[in-house]
Amino acid sequence: MGVVVLLTPNKLLRLKEWVFAGVFFDIIFAFFSKLAVLGISATADALIAFGMVTVTYVMFRKLYPANYNLTETQVNMSKA
Repeated sequence: MGVVVLLTPNKLLRLKEWVFAGVFFDIIFAFFSKLAVLGISATADALIAFGMVTVTYVMFRKLYPANYNLTETQVNMSKA
């Protein structure tokens, strides 16, 4: 389902952020699981996947930069 969300163009941007976060956690946990059970030589695929997702996320952020516009009320509340 995450792949479907990521492949949906120009929609579901906030959900895409959550999908990227979930994928990063999955890859990190897979890396440490393989490291603990199989050793360092079995972690190459997790490192490659981490690199691919990192590049994809960086390109996503370049295509859709984070735009955090605060309203005047929110700015005043944060100063208080």
